[in-house]
Amino acid sequence: MKFNTFIQRLAAAVVLTLVVPSIGLASEMKTQKKWEFAVDSAAEFEPMAAEIRQEMEAGKYSHLAERDRLAVDTDLNRVNRLLTKRDELSKLSQRDQVELVNAQERINAILIDNDAGRIICKLEAKVGTRMKTKQCLTVREWAMVDAAAERTKMDMHMGGGKLPQEGQ
Repeated sequence: MKFNTFIQRLAAAVVLTLVVPSIGLASEMKTQKKWEFAVDSAAEFEPMAAEIRQEMEAGKYSHLAERDRLAVDTDLNRVNRLLTKRDELSKLSQRDQVELVNAQERINAILIDNDAGRIICKLEAKVGTRMKTKQCLTVREWAMVDAAAERTKMDMHMGGGKLPQEGQ
C-alpha cells in the first residue's frame, strides 16, 4: 500500500513539474493580453454585433466559411443574452462570466484566425475542496497541460506502476 502512495506522489510531482511552468507562462501572457469587455449592457453591445454581422455579409469578414459565420452569430447571440440577463456585467454569476469570456474569445479567434491563442476559462475544483476557481489558459496551454497529464499516465502505464529495480 505504501508503494502505491509513493507512485501517486511521484506522478503528482511529475505533473506539477511539467504543468507549473506552463501556468507561469499563462500568467505572463494574461498580463500581456488581458481580455476586457468594453461594454456594460446589451444596448451598447448590439451596434457592435450589427457591425460584425454586416462585415461578415459584405466586408472584411465576408471570406468566412458558412460554419464560421454561424458560429460567430451564435456566440454574438450568446453574449447578447448574457448581457441582458443582468443590469451590469459585474452582476453576472461566475459561470456566466466564464461563458461570456469563452464566447467572446471564440468570436475573436474566428475573426482574426488565431485559434491557438484563444483563451478558454474553466471552473475547476481544487484538490481537497469543493470550491471552484476560474482558470484561464490559451488553447495551446490547455493542450500542453493535457499532453503532460497524458504523458504521465502513459509513463505510469508503461512502467506498470513499478519503480525500476537496482542493477537493471
